[in-house]
Amino acid sequence: MGIIEMALIVYFVGFIAAFIIFTLIGKRANDPEEFGVVLLMSFMWPILVIFMPIVFGFCLLGKKYNQFVGRQS
Repeated sequence: MGIIEMALIVYFVGFIAAFIIFTLIGKRANDPEEFGVVLLMSFMWPILVIFMPIVFGFCLLGKKYNQFVGRQS
């Protein structure tokens, strides 16, 4: 199984889990307007979990990388 298939499986399972959790929280709050937020967060959280460490890594290590490749900042 390749890395792309594994990423798709993790994203799909994460989407289902987040949707179930957020739906249960929304039912407990009795707020039907929260459904859009639930759906959006169900799609967004796996993307944030995957990309935020990469973004922070680039931000924090950008200066070291520039020194490594010999660029002046």
